[in-house]
Amino acid sequence: TARGGGGTPLPRRHRPVSPPCPQENRSLTLKLRKRKPDKKVEWSSDTVDNEHLGRRSSKCCCIYEKPRAFGESSTESEEEEE
Repeated sequence: TARGGGGTPLPRRHRPVSPPCPQENRSLTLKLRKRKPDKKVEWSSDTVDNEHLGRRSSKCCCIYEKPRAFGESSTESEEEEE
């Protein structure tokens, strides 16, 4: 009978069984790799103070500027933020 009690029995499906493949002399090699540490910034004690403001400097050479709409001056975008 079908699962759950009464009703008609479920038909069984038969699959032809293929003969097992002959064993080949294969070897499987697993290589374990050490997990990469999470990237983080750490300052050493000899890091130079950035302009005597108590901040540490990095090797970043660029200052990000938010993209402006075409024709918008830099003074317009500064006024909107205030």
